[in-house]
Amino acid sequence: MSSSKTGIGNRNTRQAYAQAVMRFMNWCDDRNLELADITLFTVTAYADEMTRE
Repeated sequence: MSSSKTGIGNRNTRQAYAQAVMRFMNWCDDRNLELADITLFTVTAYADEMTRE
């Protein structure tokens, strides 16, 4: 994805963000959560779990 579409000029930053999103989506998939199921509670639970690792 080009920086003109994302607004993020640094390629490494875009890659890091993409990896973070994939980790989150994999975490959701492991819990059988669909995109429509994700709430603030879901994101908070994910962040809490990542903090413990």
